[in-house]
Amino acid sequence: MIEFLNISKSFRQDFWQKKVKILDSINFSIKSERITGFLGANGSGKTTTLKILFDFIRPDSGQVKFDKSLIGSRNKFEKIGFFPERPYFYQHSSGLEFINLMASISMHKEKVTKEKLEYWSHRLKIDHAINRQIRTYSKGMLQRLGFITSVIHDPELIILDEPMAGLDPVGRKLFKEIILELGKQKKSIFFSSHILSDIQEICDEIVLLEKGEIAFQGEVEKLLHESKRSKGSEDRYECVILKPDDLELTWSPVKTVGEGASKFWYYEIVDTEIGNFCNKIIEFNLKIQRIEKVTPTLEEIVYPTIN
Repeated sequence: MIEFLNISKSFRQDFWQKKVKILDSINFSIKSERITGFLGANGSGKTTTLKILFDFIRPDSGQVKFDKSLIGSRNKFEKIGFFPERPYFYQHSSGLEFINLMASISMHKEKVTKEKLEYWSHRLKIDHAINRQIRTYSKGMLQRLGFITSVIHDPELIILDEPMAGLDPVGRKLFKEIILELGKQKKSIFFSSHILSDIQEICDEIVLLEKGEIAFQGEVEKLLHESKRSKGSEDRYECVILKPDDLELTWSPVKTVGEGASKFWYYEIVDTEIGNFCNKIIEFNLKIQRIEKVTPTLEEIVYPTIN
């Protein structure tokens, strides 16, 4: 859908100081019909990248290339929906008035806008407040309102900058469900988030930006696999069993939970030892509560990488 080709950007924080390079020849693509997460620490260049995408600022070098399918009859942003991290709302207008304003900018037909407004306001559970002034909205309601304005014109590509910031657990769950639904409708979605568990849960692939350079682009599972392989670590299994206190095993438990006959023993066993461990459990006729492979999370991989 969109390609970033050798994009570089520097800023001068003070007239007497040298320019600081924010982006250093980055290359990556936003793919069609995929949900892509955009990761990076504060100051890594994510917001600068999005500003260059929308032509708010110009790169020092490189170009952003748009696929022909995105080029509308009026401009190249016609088929894109964007919800920034820090949107501005007209506080004394109602939610309905603001959405109609945004829809009019994209020249959407009134009937279609009304139908989509009814759907999205109900889906995002904001229909009860749509006629209220925006100044009375909570942070979560503003996030819902902003999301509606980014999809009201039925875009092909939806770009969201920290869409779940400030949402409570119910709101986050709702937003994740909606993003997955849009993905099933063959929409292309590109969004940034600091909540890595959310990205791991719903994204097809990720783009990792580290100190102005692309550290990784690809499927989440590929990143997890490559990280494990680079560290040369073995697969690990968490094993939870019931056993008497006086029965000693070769392996030391990670922790115990409970007391007496209801005491659970937690072990972390490497791949090469899991067979021997299971044989001991069978030998002593111990009760197994759970044996499962330990899967690394994005937090375990990305945070050590970007900090």
